[in-house]
Amino acid sequence: MELLQPRARINGLDGIRALAVLAVFCHHTGLVPVHGGFLGVDVFFVLSGFLITRLLITEYRDTRAIAYKKFFIRRSLRLFPALIVMLLALTVYWWVMSPPNVDIRREVVPALLYFMNWVRAFQVYDAPLTAHTWSLSIEEQFYLVWPFLLLFVLRSRAKPVVVVSAVIAAVVLWRWYLFTHGVQMSRIYAGFDTHMDGLMVGALLALISPQALRRFGSAWKLGAIYLLICLFNEEASRHASMHGAYLINALAAGAIIAKVASDQGSALVGVLSEPVLAWFGTVSYGFYLWHYPVIKVLLYSGYDQFGAFFGNLSYPRLSMFAACFIGSLVPTVLSWWLVEKPILSWRKRRPLVFQPVS
Repeated sequence: MELLQPRARINGLDGIRALAVLAVFCHHTGLVPVHGGFLGVDVFFVLSGFLITRLLITEYRDTRAIAYKKFFIRRSLRLFPALIVMLLALTVYWWVMSPPNVDIRREVVPALLYFMNWVRAFQVYDAPLTAHTWSLSIEEQFYLVWPFLLLFVLRSRAKPVVVVSAVIAAVVLWRWYLFTHGVQMSRIYAGFDTHMDGLMVGALLALISPQALRRFGSAWKLGAIYLLICLFNEEASRHASMHGAYLINALAAGAIIAKVASDQGSALVGVLSEPVLAWFGTVSYGFYLWHYPVIKVLLYSGYDQFGAFFGNLSYPRLSMFAACFIGSLVPTVLSWWLVEKPILSWRKRRPLVFQPVS
């Protein structure tokens, strides 16, 4: 299987992460006219599917196997510590402040065990501080099943590109079936089985040939225009949030990712690799974890003192936006330097060795 410089770091992807998480942040504040900020989640899905599949097929090419335990432990070391710190901080906040309408067990358990997407899909209850972890739950469920399925496909006589394309088509058809039979949009939007096509589009990008990746990347300007229109136009964003558009959103994001991955010398990569943007993309996971509870505490907690304080300022909306951003960035930076980066450094010094699944 031909891969595009399988072990090389792909410059520009951190910049995409930064823009995606900023879009989500703006959408959640409701303070700036970014109507389609939820598209950032679709971008993350495509990125995750692409990078994880690229990693797995590189390992398979080298060893003819996949070390599942090693893969899962590495993922856990990257994701769990920052999540646990955030959940512990929310627990302390709940214990000290006793915020109304917050049941800390309902917040922590589905976020920690990665089933928040199903809580939201079936509208079991509200989780005002951790509802955003639904997308992390979908990604974790992908990590649980995809290495096994990919290994099976790679060892079979079937063509991986054909199989993944068939899975994408099946997801779209299943989503359409549920929609036409009156299933609620929350189920369609937050279900793993109905919103995994973005991850599979990313997987497809990792499986196609470098030549095909370049051809697909040539459509990146169309993808960028589509995403920008959906970000800032309210009517377009409404259509982009409908079930049928999930695949279109993923393909638009995929075209940009394909351009970045296949043309490292392009001006687009140069822009996305600007130091501040690249750094922010590096810490985007922590920012995603923290931004939602910070926004909820500052803007929607019901504490009148926050609203009164911002309301007395000359530019209340801008001030609230800045407070939410800084309030999210501070714990993000602390988490990166005190938790995430030390664990990443330790992981590099202590390589994991496990018997691969073959």
